[in-house]
Amino acid sequence: MANKFTLLYVILTINSISLWGQIQRNAGQMTGVAYSGGTVEIFDLYQKGDSESTYYLDRSWSLGSIDFFKGKNFELENVPVKFDIVNNRLEVKLKDLIKVVDLKMVHTLKVFDSTVGQTVIFKNGSTVGSSKNSLFKTIFKGSSYSVLKKYYSIKRPADYNPQFDVGSRTETIQIKGQYYLYTESTKQLAEFEISTSGLKKFFSNDDKVSLFIKKNKLKIKKEEDLIHVFTLINNEQK
Repeated sequence: MANKFTLLYVILTINSISLWGQIQRNAGQMTGVAYSGGTVEIFDLYQKGDSESTYYLDRSWSLGSIDFFKGKNFELENVPVKFDIVNNRLEVKLKDLIKVVDLKMVHTLKVFDSTVGQTVIFKNGSTVGSSKNSLFKTIFKGSSYSVLKKYYSIKRPADYNPQFDVGSRTETIQIKGQYYLYTESTKQLAEFEISTSGLKKFFSNDDKVSLFIKKNKLKIKKEEDLIHVFTLINNEQK
């Protein structure tokens, strides 16, 4: 009887390791996590020359933490991260290697933003009714309304004018941002123009918002002022 219990314990241990253990493939330099549905690849090796410096939201490495889908079986904390907007992926520095992560694998990214001096949060698009292959930056999180921002890239063709010696001789990449309004009650995401007219489109009957902006001389194109406005809007909903 003791031998049967020992054998059962060994079998369960092996199954547990195969389902939840971390897998490393040295030949392909890929790392993944195994779930009950099979192996889910997390990383791929960065290929030199894949990304230009203009592809990134921030060209320098920033400390960040990544929570992956499938629960907390695999997460990274306080690792150097870059957000490659053009190729729609994250780059992570692990010891002497740079690995790339497809955005559809990422549930949440928390990264230190040196421009504002604080940690900012990116959520996978699928959590707000958008594409899973996208990340939305949380500008303001409210109980009724939240403001999000999605970054994207556009290509500018060469526009060099030899007559006046102005413009660019080569195609250039520019990083842009689109704001979104997320309504908690309906779970709906809508493009949002950061302007007085943009606010009126969603809150046309709320005179308090317009008066608040005028009284405090807010410039809502500035994100810090936009946060003040949406703090008021959410408080009004309580």
